[in-house]
Amino acid sequence: MNFSYLPKAIPLRMFDRSTTLAVNRTCCIPITFSTGELHTIDLFVIKLDKGYSVVLGYNWLTHHNLSIDWVEMKIMFCNPEAHNVLSKVTNPIPKAMDI
Repeated sequence: MNFSYLPKAIPLRMFDRSTTLAVNRTCCIPITFSTGELHTIDLFVIKLDKGYSVVLGYNWLTHHNLSIDWVEMKIMFCNPEAHNVLSKVTNPIPKAMDI
């Protein structure tokens, strides 16, 4: 996996508005969901608690307008025809990230 370093670290803002962590690396990886959806995603790299592999951000979730089943812990694409293979989308680097 290849990492890229950001020109300036981005503070990671928690729900309580505290900023105890900063993001300074990214990596671009292809992800294939169980539905066959293939996405190339730029991920910000941070140390997560053991139970988490990835955190999908609000911007990504709203862009893809997923249906989330919180009980089954699944995400479903509402219109699979529209998102079969997505090209890499570049977003400006945020000044801070809210989680």
